[in-house]
Amino acid sequence: MTAMRPIKGEPSIVTIGEALFRLSVPEGERLEDARHVAMGVAGSEANVAVALANLGMASIWISRLPDTRLGRRVADDIARFGVDVSHVVWTEEGRVGLFFVELSVPPRPAQVIYDRRDTAAAAMASSDVPRNVIESAALLHLSGITPALSDTTRQMAVEVVGWARREGTLVSIDVNHRSLLWTADVAREVLLELCESVDLLIATSADARDIFGVDGKNRGVAEHLAEVTGVARVVVTRGANGVVWNEPDGGGELPVVPAKVVDRIGAGDAFAAGVINGFVEGDLEQGVQLGLVLAALKLGIRGDQLRLSPADLRLISEGVLREVVR
Repeated sequence: MTAMRPIKGEPSIVTIGEALFRLSVPEGERLEDARHVAMGVAGSEANVAVALANLGMASIWISRLPDTRLGRRVADDIARFGVDVSHVVWTEEGRVGLFFVELSVPPRPAQVIYDRRDTAAAAMASSDVPRNVIESAALLHLSGITPALSDTTRQMAVEVVGWARREGTLVSIDVNHRSLLWTADVAREVLLELCESVDLLIATSADARDIFGVDGKNRGVAEHLAEVTGVARVVVTRGANGVVWNEPDGGGELPVVPAKVVDRIGAGDAFAAGVINGFVEGDLEQGVQLGLVLAALKLGIRGDQLRLSPADLRLISEGVLREVVR
């Protein structure tokens, strides 16, 4: 896949994945001592869909939720940002997953504890995904979390990505490795299979090293990852060291946008949304620039989801924040 496939139809983006409730304790408090928590909705693909909707793009989130008050709360929370949740499958089985967050003060890192066993989303199958929605979309986005949830979601991911490939729908994947869900060896096997149909791959430098055996500190890491996976357009984030990317006619490198960190969880999903936005509009470099801006904005917002104000959107559209990226 060297030549970029043409964008078809309206720029609707479909994301498929699990949403969870995030329960976070006040900064500086430990999980074992806290008496109060803040509750919100999270989930990589849902976060991406919300950020894209904030940018004015048509985004669709597909998942499987229990038909309970908690399940409805999840869907309502995502839909209020303008995301289409009409294709969510409602079931009497399973539950909504949880994760607990301790936003520690440096030098202690943030602590996360997951409670996501036997969730409704872990039973998602390709029969839960409307094929016509995938085939008519401009792009399908998944993270590596979705195929890691269960054998069922793994098979679903392979089949749905195959649908997209056959019908000319672009596909992007954010590796987003979760070592508690699957091993690096299993992740590599599955992701390499998926990469045969992927147009855009996003990975951290740690995931490039641990999953694909690609290491390096310069721009070559993106080119090497493209060679290993067979994906022509690869974006690699390197924490404070910025971002590098590779595409058939070259690539580049950009520094991070300086930001005060209030809550770093979800910043990677905000970045992915920016990259996808530029990618579907035919300018990956512009997408990387936008992604860096969105990640910086997300770092200053509590919760997993990026919620852009009209003032944020004006700054982005006027190029004010983009100048910081350059």
